[in-house]
Amino acid sequence: MKKYLAPILLIAALLTIFASCTSISESINNAVSSIEDSVNAGKKALSDAAMASSGMALYAQVFMAGGYMAEDHNFKEGEGVEFHVEVTTEGNKTTYTSQKALLKETAEGNWWALSSQDSEENLMEAEILMSEEMDILVMRYRTEEGEIMEWIPEQGEEIEEEEDPEDLDYSSLSKGWETITVMAGKFKAERFYVEDDSEGTLSTQEWWMTEDVPGEMVKYIYTNQKEGSLAEGELKAITKGNVTQMDSY
Repeated sequence: MKKYLAPILLIAALLTIFASCTSISESINNAVSSIEDSVNAGKKALSDAAMASSGMALYAQVFMAGGYMAEDHNFKEGEGVEFHVEVTTEGNKTTYTSQKALLKETAEGNWWALSSQDSEENLMEAEILMSEEMDILVMRYRTEEGEIMEWIPEQGEEIEEEEDPEDLDYSSLSKGWETITVMAGKFKAERFYVEDDSEGTLSTQEWWMTEDVPGEMVKYIYTNQKEGSLAEGELKAITKGNVTQMDSY
């Protein structure tokens, strides 16, 4: 049976998995601490800042797999991807499945479904209306009790964002094209590789990308020698016919 995580647990679980394995912004880490303090103090309602952090944390996990912001222009309405991910930190392995799907295109923006479920069936999910600039316009999520909640950012409210991926140039990281086999099948994909020793510890990131896959990502590997962490994700399935499960439109 699926177990739905409340947003505070959603964030804590995400950061446990990804704090060592991706570049989630420091602002989200700070938000988690403040939210935990509020929950411990008995406050039931999450603030708008908490909701923003929840959405951005799930966004970072699903959209920025392996630290790479893949383009999403080649998704068709109803189309989605499912990834199998294994994260190892200090000898402890966590396995989970992440999914994203383009539910519906509207004049205002696009509705996306995002979810993550671990091997113990703890489920984190949300449906988010994103503008063309990838700003959150509406976020809907399911509580532990199964109730659907909605958060709409106030007009003029700003959410700290990472650098626009369209401003980044990955061409210098290309190592050529390879044929790679993953759970979803065999693909001819371009391999990108980068390593960083700027903080005295070697970390590496690899991605296999092709426009034949919605979102372009086929596989990624992230390592951090200092922390002894390894994250590997591979395309498990391309899904069709995805529609809202939360009456979002």
